Amino acid sequence: MNNIKCLSSFDIKIIAFVTMIIDHIAVFFYYFFNEEMYDILRAIGRISMPLFVFLIYQGFKHTSSINKYKRRLLILAVLTQILQIIIGIIINSIYPDYSVYFYEKINIIFSLYILLNIFSILDIIKNKNSKDRERLFGVVLIIIISLLYCFLNIEYGLVVPIIGICIYCIDKLKNNYKKVIITFLGIVSYMAIYIHQPLGFFAFISIIFMILYNGKKGPNLGRIFYVLYPIHINILYIIGAILSK
Repeated sequence: MNNIKCLSSFDIKIIAFVTMIIDHIAVFFYYFFNEEMYDILRAIGRISMPLFVFLIYQGFKHTSSINKYKRRLLILAVLTQILQIIIGIIINSIYPDYSVYFYEKINIIFSLYILLNIFSILDIIKNKNSKDRERLFGVVLIIIISLLYCFLNIEYGLVVPIIGICIYCIDKLKNNYKKVIITFLGIVSYMAIYIHQPLGFFAFISIIFMILYNGKKGPNLGRIFYVLYPIHINILYIIGAILSK
């Protein structure tokens, strides 16, 4: 079984970013594609989000300072949102017929930051040394956070914490039977939310890459992956708007 585990976290990051960029090409250059090609590109793009959630969990497990990790992600989320709003307002004032308004949503990096905090809460709940009231408070807090997702206009919505919590539980559980149950519940929950979006089914392809993960970090490119998201999405947004004329 270990022989098939050939992907490092670096490899999975590359796959996640490539599939994400393919998805965003379809979003920002929609006018270049017929319906069939557009759906193919968006289907490929569904693979990326679960992989980013998986990578966030691996980062949570292996970081030397969870507080620094959270702070970096929060700063990135805030700066990305500010940049998207500024560029979005400018673009849509110059190109009012360009029908992409992605800046109106809270970007997914905020959701990944929230997920890091959910993982911390789950650790408290799981810790045998935690007091009952601490565990109860943790459960209530996760429920409140989950309910907030129903009201926030945030990318992918409740799907992100559902996938994250499932990945956390599957990793922590020793019993394979329980792992199967958690996986099944995660799939059912995911499909219940995405029932009106058939392309969401393609997200399950990401499970293959998770299974192939070998637990190794791979090449270290520093902070390049932190800046790649806001840079690529805004460049595509600007070019997409210009070429739409």
